[in-house]
Amino acid sequence: MNKKFSTLMTAALLMVGALFSNVQAEIKEGTPTELANNAVITNGAKYYLGDGSGKYVQATPISASDNTEKKVLTPATASSADAATLFEAVVTNTGGTKQIQFKATVGDFTGFLSVDASGALFTSPDADAVDAAKSGFDYVEKYVNGTGIALALHGFTDKFLKGDGTIEGTSQNVKFYQSASITVDAEELYKQNAGRNTLSFGVKDIKSSLFGKSFKAFEVTASTVDVDGKSTTYVPAGTYFATSYPEELAASTVNTITKIEDFQKCTFIAVDPVTSLGDKDDLKAGKHLSFKEVAGKNLRFATTTGTEVSVNNAAFTVTTTMAQKDADGNHSFSIAATFNYRPEADKKAHASAGGVITVDKIDGVKVLSISKGANASYIFSLSAGPVAKPIDLLSKTGASVYNVKFLSGKAEEELGKYLGVGITSGASNFEFLAQGTAVANLSTPQYQFVISEVDTETNVITFTNRETKEGFTCLLDTTTTAGVYNVVSAKKASADAKFKAANLDTDGSYKYTTEIDMTGKTIQLIPATVDMFAGFSVRGTELDQTFITFAKDENDADRFYVKAKYTPSPAGVAQEVATDDEIEASLFELVRSEKPVYVRSDYAYDNDGEVGYVSNGDTVAYYTYYIKYVNPAISGDNQFYMKKADLTFEQKKPAALTADHEFILKENNDGSVSIIAAPVAPAFAAHDMAAVKFDETTSKADISTGVEAYLNANATDLKLFLVKEGLGATLKAVPTHVALHATTGGYVALSEKNEGIVAIETAVSEDLTFWLDTADSKATLPAFYISKSMNKGTKAADTDRLFMYYATDSADYFVEKEGVKNPYKWSNGEAKIIFKAATLANADTLVTTANGKTINVAVAGDVNGTQGGLNNFRFQIFKADDAEDAYVVRNAGGQYLVSIANQLQLGDKKDALMLYAEEGMSPVANDAINVSSISVISKNGAIIVKGAQGKKVVVSNVLGQQIANTVVSSDEATIAAPSGVVIVAVEGEAAVKAIVK
Repeated sequence: MNKKFSTLMTAALLMVGALFSNVQAEIKEGTPTELANNAVITNGAKYYLGDGSGKYVQATPISASDNTEKKVLTPATASSADAATLFEAVVTNTGGTKQIQFKATVGDFTGFLSVDASGALFTSPDADAVDAAKSGFDYVEKYVNGTGIALALHGFTDKFLKGDGTIEGTSQNVKFYQSASITVDAEELYKQNAGRNTLSFGVKDIKSSLFGKSFKAFEVTASTVDVDGKSTTYVPAGTYFATSYPEELAASTVNTITKIEDFQKCTFIAVDPVTSLGDKDDLKAGKHLSFKEVAGKNLRFATTTGTEVSVNNAAFTVTTTMAQKDADGNHSFSIAATFNYRPEADKKAHASAGGVITVDKIDGVKVLSISKGANASYIFSLSAGPVAKPIDLLSKTGASVYNVKFLSGKAEEELGKYLGVGITSGASNFEFLAQGTAVANLSTPQYQFVISEVDTETNVITFTNRETKEGFTCLLDTTTTAGVYNVVSAKKASADAKFKAANLDTDGSYKYTTEIDMTGKTIQLIPATVDMFAGFSVRGTELDQTFITFAKDENDADRFYVKAKYTPSPAGVAQEVATDDEIEASLFELVRSEKPVYVRSDYAYDNDGEVGYVSNGDTVAYYTYYIKYVNPAISGDNQFYMKKADLTFEQKKPAALTADHEFILKENNDGSVSIIAAPVAPAFAAHDMAAVKFDETTSKADISTGVEAYLNANATDLKLFLVKEGLGATLKAVPTHVALHATTGGYVALSEKNEGIVAIETAVSEDLTFWLDTADSKATLPAFYISKSMNKGTKAADTDRLFMYYATDSADYFVEKEGVKNPYKWSNGEAKIIFKAATLANADTLVTTANGKTINVAVAGDVNGTQGGLNNFRFQIFKADDAEDAYVVRNAGGQYLVSIANQLQLGDKKDALMLYAEEGMSPVANDAINVSSISVISKNGAIIVKGAQGKKVVVSNVLGQQIANTVVSSDEATIAAPSGVVIVAVEGEAAVKAIVK
């Protein structure tokens, strides 16, 4: 046997012992028959030795006290025939003197019944005593029935073997018995065939016969199967060999037929009443009749004539004797029948005869047939069947991973379903389940089995579920279809391997069958495609914010959203009753672990025709996730994370998070997700797989117990779905100029202090045009840097621009003093959106100043002085809804651009500023703007309006505050104005912008 250099083989061998504990189950001896009077005691014949009172001789092996490799069989007393030893007579002739020895195999030792050199029974012999053992008795040729014969130890006049296994000093009569004929029923045949669900007989010198096919044996007892319901006609008692049978009879536990309906659905091997393999004289004599397959419904229960086949022709009797048991414990069998046949071809009448199946040579060819009056012929042996060789199932290049599909059973049972691991309602441990593809995702390890162990001597194969490590050990028979096998025997942890079949009821709920034996089923092994992450979510590579929702199905608009509330003092987050409004729902960020967790299994492979093993070579991987509550009001990295024990929230910095906060995201075939409290150990076999569920009593998310993550959800159950925000299309991720026009009026603009504001709607110019640089153009939702050119007179580097910046870090770092206002906060205390001078070094780095020093800003700081906080410069621009034309602006941290009294800051989605993205002009200086026949010219400290005599002129700053409101009386009016951008609106004309120097 190929051996694996690990402790795994030890476990496998223990399993093998359990798996085949019923192999060659002991056939019990009946009442032996005493040898006939004057019968010749024959060399090679097998006999029991007894005293006529119920006691027999038993051979007991004894090892030499100083050399355990030397053994001897010594006589002992057996109190029944079952415990007696069946001896083979060995007659020798030395110098004309005949002796008889009694040979037997006990356990793994074969020897002769012996006594010591003095003729006494052995007790504790040494090696020399064993070598000097005496085993020959004086031969008596003819047996005396009723009396027996004396067995004198050769060379002694006072040592005689007695029928109870003792040695006496006076002559004793020992009785010789032959093994009785033992009837073997269908149940016993299965036991003798290693518990296989089907049988097949082999016959020496016969290459092909109906008895060599794979069939099931069924026992019918007398007066059990009522043919017509009148209790007058019954199927005859006997053993029936069915080459086809209904699913009701397919299970390994079924070896009897009790209903006529089942009997009629079978096809049986039967004696052909009209065909002899000999000549017409043989047919007339009832000799050498052949066999055929006949449907049970076509067998006749009345008198047969012509070509009709009597039901008796399919009723066989199988017998054996203990003498037909070989050294390996295998029996040979004789098969007899009482059959009807048509003696003469020109007459329809049938005759009845009893006979035995024999092998005979006809026309030079050995054939299998049944003949009237033939004696018992022990020619049949149970074939090992077409056993699947484990090496044939192993890959030469890696793990051998299969999906297991059932081809047996009924549709409401396992037929067409796939084997996997799960649980049924109320179960606390994993179970094997047969599921349809509505549930079974064959690409996931939950429905894949790897061959982890094989035994090339017993052909036992161990299949281990890749995800849960639940395994079973089995013996398979091949079939005529490649990849299809009959399960001969299957065990799980020394018990019979069983499974339940899942079925969807009319109300959309799952119903499960009672446990079904895996033994006896027909399966297809389908090579599976392996992806180590299959079945588990791989997400969180970018900012991954989602709603946690509960709905009946993926497309159900009616759903509940998990909702939580933040309390600033004392700081805390508590889950509230779920809401059905997305606007009120809480967002959660999925923070993925840096490295995955691995669940590993051993696998066996074909190493140039030998079995090789790779320890922990088959890998299933999953990431764990921290679930962070998203709320713009919580700044810094001290955020709130969900705890897996009870789904409460705990404030932690990322470095302080522990296994108490880890979850696994398992994907289900219906699109739902199981959020599983990650087990401490990287294995699922601990059955510690609690999952997030909806508690209908509290209307909140709760955590389950046990392995409910593996429980099929009914149609009416609320399942968990991770739903992204309902975001519309993003602004195209290419560099461009845009003006951001608020739907409520005005444009995103800058104040004199470079604060983010909403200017009046009449302001249209290049100063309200922003340049968009793509920060991550390949992202699903790209981010932009929003900037414009520097104000004239602002001291800055030549490459600097003004970048939109969420000033939360600056606001936090500013040291507030009494009477000194924080310049980075609005009057409501919220951090401002400002425009900060910086140079874009690359997509991941800005160069700016802080505390008078030039610094690099990236997403995260480093030891070289680069500071974190780049996300405060990055903004996403996307439609609030695909049905809308307007866009919203969201900071990379997840907060939305909002306008409070025309002051820009960040806030909740529900308050987001809605903007139209209008194509803007490339910003250049523009001192003179013509509007029809009217022109506006700027100069130092004023503007000149020409051609507007008699018209009303309004001059405003970008905040909408009026500087002047007058009716000009001249054709060239000069109006004083502060330096900077002003808006000039002439009655009846479009407003224009002017830059006052």
